[in-house]
Amino acid sequence: MIELGGAKTVIVFVPFLLIIEVWEVSMAKYFHNMQDVTSDCGIAVIKSLVQYYHRFSSESFESVVYDTNISQGLSLLNIEDILKRFGIRGSSYEVDDLSLLDFNVPMILVIDNNGESHYILAYTIEGEDVVISNPLHSQIEKIHFSDLEMVFKGYIFRVENSTRQESREMLILIEIQNLKKAILYGQ
Repeated sequence: MIELGGAKTVIVFVPFLLIIEVWEVSMAKYFHNMQDVTSDCGIAVIKSLVQYYHRFSSESFESVVYDTNISQGLSLLNIEDILKRFGIRGSSYEVDDLSLLDFNVPMILVIDNNGESHYILAYTIEGEDVVISNPLHSQIEKIHFSDLEMVFKGYIFRVENSTRQESREMLILIEIQNLKKAILYGQ
């Protein structure tokens, strides 16, 4: 492990593959992506979730985004279908009471943002705060649970099958496959 300017970097070497991960000291386990345009919040939370479960490959992600019509934004069903392409399975639910959720896995929540539906990624609860990735903002943040309840629209996507360790192994396999393709096809 190497420390670089307050961040810890872990370098893992697998033949023909070098994976470098950088963890910020404060929000070590969380990934965050900002949206580019108004209808991109779904893509941003998908990318953060795929990174969290170590299934991210820029080539694969770009291919999936290219194949998806996001001009009108994404529904929870669209999000569910896209995540399945990365081996992340879950279900969308209507939830009347946010306090009934256990927050032991990250969840995509639909919130109200000035009258528009907006996706955020809720990672966990710390005390009375929820750690979230809001694609409208520049970094991971905490929001008081009661403030989140006020904007929550009653819909979630909850991951049901993945562990982070199994996902790391999947990422290594994906990267090895991409490397083999690059060698075979001279890319």
